[in-house]
Amino acid sequence: MTGLPRIDKALAMASDVWPDRCAASFRGERLGYAEMYARAMAMAASLKAAGVRPGDRVAIAMTKGLEMPVAIHAIWAAGAAFVPLDPAAPNERLAGIVKDCAIKVAIGADRNKSFLSQLVAASGVTVVGAVVDGAHCVMPVGATPDITPHENGDDDLAYIIFTSGSTGVPKGICHSFASGTGFAHAWMAQYRLQANDVFFCTVPLHFDFSLADFFCPAMVGASTELVPEQALMFPASIAELLEKSGGTIWSSVPYTFLQLCERGAVETRDLSSLRWLIYGGEPMPPSGLPVLRQVFKARISNSYGPAEVNQVSEYTVPDDHPTDRPIPIGQTMQHATFAQAEDGELLVAGGSMMQGYWNRPDLNERVFAVRDGVRFYRTGDRVEQDRDGLWMFIGREDRQIKIRGYRIELDEVEMAMASHPDVSEAAVVVSADKLTLHGFAAPVPGATVTVAEIQTHIGSRLPRYAVPDRIEIRPAFAKTSTGKINRKALTEELS
Repeated sequence: MTGLPRIDKALAMASDVWPDRCAASFRGERLGYAEMYARAMAMAASLKAAGVRPGDRVAIAMTKGLEMPVAIHAIWAAGAAFVPLDPAAPNERLAGIVKDCAIKVAIGADRNKSFLSQLVAASGVTVVGAVVDGAHCVMPVGATPDITPHENGDDDLAYIIFTSGSTGVPKGICHSFASGTGFAHAWMAQYRLQANDVFFCTVPLHFDFSLADFFCPAMVGASTELVPEQALMFPASIAELLEKSGGTIWSSVPYTFLQLCERGAVETRDLSSLRWLIYGGEPMPPSGLPVLRQVFKARISNSYGPAEVNQVSEYTVPDDHPTDRPIPIGQTMQHATFAQAEDGELLVAGGSMMQGYWNRPDLNERVFAVRDGVRFYRTGDRVEQDRDGLWMFIGREDRQIKIRGYRIELDEVEMAMASHPDVSEAAVVVSADKLTLHGFAAPVPGATVTVAEIQTHIGSRLPRYAVPDRIEIRPAFAKTSTGKINRKALTEELS
C-alpha cells in the first residue's frame, strides 16, 4: 500500500492526524494516539538515561497492558530493538536470552513485580517503568520531554523474536524495520484495514502472530483491544470482551477460537462486529469449521508464514469447504514469492524476510538459498500445489521420520486424524526408540469417537504403515504459552 509510514514512524503520524482517537484499550482504560506518543517519548528519554544507545537490544518484560505498545515505540525512538520475553518461561531460558542479546535494560510494569524480581536476580538488568526491590530502576518523567526520535535505517534491527520453548534451543529471529514494515503493509492490504477497525489482541507479544496487532493500527488510526492473558483461561470472559470492544479483526491460533465457540456462552453475546477471523500457527481441523460458522458471520482465513518471514500466504475458507479435506495455505500475498526445492520443501522470498538468526552464523548458512540471484528462506515445510494452484501444507521436514523402512510425515498423519468429523484436535509423536507411532485425539464436544473409528478413518486416507500403533483419546491437550499443542510434553509422557 502506498503512502503508508514505516512501522517506527506510524505512531508519530497518528498522533498528528488522529490525536484523540483511541489507540489502545485495556481493562476499560483507553489511550489516545497523542497521549501514547507522549508516553513513548517519555519512556524513550528514560531508556537513554538508563544507558540505552542506538543498536542496543531492550527487553519487554511484562504481561499485556497499555505500557506494551508504548514500550515498543519508546525502544524504537531510542534507536534500539525490542526483545519480548515470555513471563511464563523458565528463569534459565530468560537469563539465556538476556545474556545472548547483551540486554542491559528491560521495560516492565508494576503488575509484574514478581516476574521482574526473578529476572533481575537472574540477569541483573536495569528496570525501566517499574520499581523493583534490589534493582536499579528508572521511571519515566511525567511531562513530555524534549526528545527527537532516533532516525532508524531500513536495515537497522527492529525486533528479535525467540522461537517457542516447546522444542529445542530457542533461536533469535532478527527483523529489520524494512521487513517489519513490508509485513505490516501487506497485511493492511490483504485484510483491507480501516480507521474503524478494532484489533482484538489475544496473542502474547513474544509470539510473532501478535505483531499485526501492534504494527498496523496506527497506520490507519484503528485501535487495539489488549486482552489480559488470564482471560484466555475463561472463554466466557473472552466472549464478553469481544462483544464490549466491538472487535472487528481477530487473529489467533485455532484452539482459542474453538474454545470460545465451545465454552464461551456465545449464545448470550452479540459478536456481529467481527468481520475477519484469521487463524495460524498450526492447522485448523476441518471439523472445526462448522463450529466456527455457527458462531461467527465473519470471513475465516488460514494464514501461513514462519516467524522468519512473517505471514506470506492466505486462504479465505469458503462456506462450503468439505469437512474431511485439509485447508490450503492458499496463495502468496503481494510481498512474497514461493519456490520449491526438488524434495518439495517450500522456499520463500520477499520483503518481510528476516535478516537472519541472532548470533547463529551456522544456522544462517543452512537456512538461506539463492536462486537466480534471489535470496530464499528454506522453511523446512513440505508443500504441494493442487489443481487450482493453491498451496497445500504436507508436513515438516523435521517431523519426517522413518519406521520399519517407511518414511512417514507426522503432520500428514495428524491432518488425517483431525479430518475425522468427530475429532477437534490431534497430535502424533514417535516413541523414544523410534519404533512406534502414538496418536492423541480430542473429540468434538458432545461427540463420541472410538480408537477403532479413528484408525479406520486414517487407514482410508494413508498407507497402513502410517496408522499410529496406539491412539489415546483425551478431553484436551496441554498447550504451550502460544496456544499450540505441546508435543514435547506428549513425547515426554512416552519416555
